[in-house]
Amino acid sequence: MANLTYDRVVKIIFLVMVFFSFIFHAKNRNDHFQEMDSFLPYSAIYGFPEMARSQLPIHESSNVRKEFGRKIFVYLRGTYIGYLEKYGAGLPHCLRSAFILPFSSTYSFGHGLVYGFLSTSDMSYDKFMSRNIFFNAFFIPPNGSYCFFCCRFFGS
Repeated sequence: MANLTYDRVVKIIFLVMVFFSFIFHAKNRNDHFQEMDSFLPYSAIYGFPEMARSQLPIHESSNVRKEFGRKIFVYLRGTYIGYLEKYGAGLPHCLRSAFILPFSSTYSFGHGLVYGFLSTSDMSYDKFMSRNIFFNAFFIPPNGSYCFFCCRFFGS
């Protein structure tokens, strides 16, 4: 049998725990409690352009300079939303999601691209969340393992 040192045993136990954690989360992903933040990307992508228009600032400012800047911002953002509404239908779903999400939420272009790759243009919320939780369950353990092994490396 191979020479099992304490360090090697700790690594094996950790990797087994990570593996079973992935299996558990992948199996139970549809029973997972979804907080409101989980609904935001779905409603932003599938509720376009209404969701994007609801994010336009409507408050007035007493400062003339700020008010002028706000009006330009609202005009440019509204123009972008209208342009995307008119010409964005011809884009592939992943690109359309990438352009929509930053203007409908605080998520970035990259988030929209990932959500677009993981979804289709007519997907239900349950299927959307199931795919995204599986994606998270697939990538979180390697990231956690990377952190663990970095800490072990720098700690020794």
